Amino acid sequence: MTLTRLNRLQRRQFALLIEERNINRQLQAEIDERRQLEQQLRVMASTDHLTGIANRRHFFELAERELNRTKREGTPLAICMVDIDLFKELNDHHGHAVGDLVLATIASCCASVLRDTDIIGRYGGEEFIIALPQADTATATLIAERLRRKVSGLSLPMLGDTPMLSVTVGISHVAEDEMTLEPAMLRADEALYEGKAQGRNRVVVADAPSSRAAIEA
Repeated sequence: MTLTRLNRLQRRQFALLIEERNINRQLQAEIDERRQLEQQLRVMASTDHLTGIANRRHFFELAERELNRTKREGTPLAICMVDIDLFKELNDHHGHAVGDLVLATIASCCASVLRDTDIIGRYGGEEFIIALPQADTATATLIAERLRRKVSGLSLPMLGDTPMLSVTVGISHVAEDEMTLEPAMLRADEALYEGKAQGRNRVVVADAPSSRAAIEA
């Protein structure tokens, strides 16, 4: 009888052990699932759903970090404003579905020519914004021209006889006396519209601000 009771107790303990392991595996699976869901939510909160690049809020979070590092280390930080040429006409002629495809394609094309340290985000509508850490004027211009040429080489069959896709890029640098991104963004935007006025599909570098202008900004 004693042996029988011991056997029953051992079987019971073994069954409890198996049950505990199953519960632990289930709990771990639920924890992993929750982590994946949290990661997905973080991505959704920081990514533009149409283009897959950083949304405006997340871009500025990342760019502000680079700005702080730039100030600490005394390295250059370039800002590029990128606008798709004649996008409204393309959207009106081909419809919003094709327009959305063009936006996503050009965003991906732009991102593909950037360095690992560069930051690209959707600024709004058909306009993108790029931060180029440690990029002087020559480097920023080289990257922007590479971007412009690659977009000009895109071929989308659904556009038919529509003229080739192109972008205009305005470039500026954060001045030593500037503590925010806004003045450089404004100069880059002005350079962008200067490029539009010159005929589009080009890169324009903004003039460097004077020390007084930087202080007033």
